[in-house]
Amino acid sequence: MKLFYLLVFTFLFSTVSKAQYEVNTGYTISVPLHQMKTNINPVHQFTLAGSRQLPGKWKPVSLGLDYGIGSYANLRMPTTFSFGNGNPTTTYVNYSSNVMQANAGVQVQLLQNFFIQPYLLAKVGVQSWFSNINVEDPNDIDGCHPLEKKSILKDHTGTISYGGGLKIDLNTFLNIKEKGKHYLNISVSTTRGGNIEYINTRNLKNHDHTATTGDGGKPLNMKFINVTSNVIHDHPVAEIYTTPLRLLDCKISYTIKL
Repeated sequence: MKLFYLLVFTFLFSTVSKAQYEVNTGYTISVPLHQMKTNINPVHQFTLAGSRQLPGKWKPVSLGLDYGIGSYANLRMPTTFSFGNGNPTTTYVNYSSNVMQANAGVQVQLLQNFFIQPYLLAKVGVQSWFSNINVEDPNDIDGCHPLEKKSILKDHTGTISYGGGLKIDLNTFLNIKEKGKHYLNISVSTTRGGNIEYINTRNLKNHDHTATTGDGGKPLNMKFINVTSNVIHDHPVAEIYTTPLRLLDCKISYTIKL
C-alpha cells in the first residue's frame, strides 16, 4: 500500500508538466449506513487533500490524494461491576474511538469557467478504525479493581468511494479580487469497504455487561481482581461488532487553486 501511494504521488507531482494544483481542507461527517448505523454514531473528520489538473484536452480531469482523521466516540460512562458475592463497584470507563483514512482519487469537472462548477468523483483507499478503553481505578477497598488500564482494538479495510459535488467561486459572494481561485466546496459520496471490527458506542448507556448481546455482537473483556478474594476475573466493558463498512460522506471545505 505504501508503494502504491508513492507511485501515485510521483505521477501526480512529477510527470504532468502543464497542470494546475488545488489544495483542499475541510470538515466531513460520515453517516453510518445499513448495519453500522445501529451500532455507532457519525464519524466527524478533519480532511486535507491535494490534486493536480491534467493539461490539454484532459483539463477537466484532476488526480489527487486526500487524508482524513476523526472520531466517532469520546465518552466517559459510569459503570457498575460485580463478581460473585463481592460488593458491586462503580467507576468510570473512558471510550475513545477514532478513524484514519487515506485515498487516491479522480475528479471530473462537468462545467468550467462558471461560478458554480459541478463535478463527479471516485476514490480508492484504506481506512483504519481503532478504539482505546480505559477503566478508572475506583479506589474501592472491597470491590473490583482493573488490572488492565487500557485495551486497544484496531482494524482496517480497503475502500472505494464515489459521488459528486459543487465548487462555488467565492468571488461571486465576497470581495475577493482573484476570480476563479477561492472556492466553497461541497460534496456527497458513498464509501464502501470490507468487514471492519469496531466497538458499539451508540448504546453504552444501556450497557448491561451480559455475556452475549443477542444481535451479532461479542463482548470485549478486561481483567479485574476482586480485592476481598484476590480472584482474577473478566468483565465485559464493550461489545464488538464486525460488519461491512458503509458510510455516507458529506463534506464542506475550502479549495484554493495555486
